[in-house]
Amino acid sequence: MSIQFCSTLSAARNEALTGTAPAHQRYLFAEIPAPWPYHAIESANVPPELRQALQNLKEAETPIRLQAFYSEEMSSPEHMRRFFYFTLPKPPYAAYRKREYLVPESECPAFVQTIAAADEEQLMNTFETYRVTETEHVAEWFVCTHGSHDFCCGRIGAPVYIEMKDRFGSSDGNFRVWRTDHMGGHRFAPTAMEFPSGRFWGRLESEVLDLIVERKGEFAPLLSYYRGWSGIGKLEQLAEAELMKRFGWKAIHWQKQASIIMQNEEKAVVHIIVYAGAENEQLIYEAEIERDEPVEVFGCSGSQSLVEKYKLVRLEQRNANAS
Repeated sequence: MSIQFCSTLSAARNEALTGTAPAHQRYLFAEIPAPWPYHAIESANVPPELRQALQNLKEAETPIRLQAFYSEEMSSPEHMRRFFYFTLPKPPYAAYRKREYLVPESECPAFVQTIAAADEEQLMNTFETYRVTETEHVAEWFVCTHGSHDFCCGRIGAPVYIEMKDRFGSSDGNFRVWRTDHMGGHRFAPTAMEFPSGRFWGRLESEVLDLIVERKGEFAPLLSYYRGWSGIGKLEQLAEAELMKRFGWKAIHWQKQASIIMQNEEKAVVHIIVYAGAENEQLIYEAEIERDEPVEVFGCSGSQSLVEKYKLVRLEQRNANAS
């Protein structure tokens, strides 16, 4: 039986990656040793009480994205479990707030319940003692290797994870590389995301890994690998990607606030306010986004669907005093 690889078909159709990053205000990464079944939380490595708490995250009043992660080399001490909690601050912002915890196994369900409730006071009073602060400066890279969810992520995602781990996992403590489960967009495999910046990448290749991970060289040639910034919506991501293309890696540090000021069935107008440079100069950019032709996409299982697509047609700076 022949298998059609969704990532190969997507690349052959030259499907654009920009504007495909999932957009979430909160992420909880839970350490779950691999291998993973189709749904990672159904792993035998997740105790029933913790599994139920993780399942209940889907019903959280304040939405949150759950990801499993793991590293064979950096597994937690016995009877402990590692979590990453990434949250967006009030706008404008340039990155997520990062918090890392090493929680005793017996307290993990209560910890997850506290996260689900977005109870910052309880989190501080009860779980701050489990907070890991010496790694706050570290960029955490998560590479999808979830082959039981999509064949491409196992076939070509796992080798990229191994390469990134070997090349960057011990680079003066500035990066750590983990495997993660399905993050969406498996047709763009190999896929990866980096936090706390919240940037998503796809179709990763060996020759660009150092440029992306270490933020070297010009950004413009890397645009074809850039899915977008999870800190804003998918239409706004098209405008943000163009800013990255024009201004390069320095723009990743600019605080931003993005909003859709007009939208109908055919087009949208987006405003991005950025605070650039040492003096946080306020710059306002207006982007015009148009609906593009839908793209037919295929899954490794043989499924087919149409995906809506949009394209940037204009981005220009506006006067800060303009209405």
